[in-house]
Amino acid sequence: MFVLIFVGGVLLAHYYLWRRLVRSTTVPGRLRTALTWVVVGLLLLVVGTFVSSRAELGHWLAWPGFVWLALMFYLLVFLAVLEVPRGVVALFLRRGERRRASGSGPVPGSVAGPGAVPAPGAVPAPGAASRAGSGPVPGRGSGAESRAESG
Repeated sequence: MFVLIFVGGVLLAHYYLWRRLVRSTTVPGRLRTALTWVVVGLLLLVVGTFVSSRAELGHWLAWPGFVWLALMFYLLVFLAVLEVPRGVVALFLRRGERRRASGSGPVPGSVAGPGAVPAPGAVPAPGAASRAGSGPVPGRGSGAESRAESG
């Protein structure tokens, strides 16, 4: 029973590593095929290390097998910890794509107050141009007073 659980765990770990390190980073072709066979060979090395550890040939496989088992564990932990930020980034990217696809985004002027300065390149809300300059500017007086002073 232990052997089945161990082999199943090692198989799942290698599949996860293959999916994250080979399938996600390479295009289909010779390189992906070669790297896939490397992962399969490393899987067989770990299983062979545990099967032959009691036999005469076990000492030849013990050193590389257990070193790969340790590296596999560290890679698994490292990639599992990085799944959280990866998922958060993917969530924000999907949310942004949905907003762009549906055309709903933040409406300029809807969140900011009346005295807010729009961001560079922002399109003013409808009617915002007619409201601009309609009120007196603080410290300068009304438009009529400034025209009377200059004339």
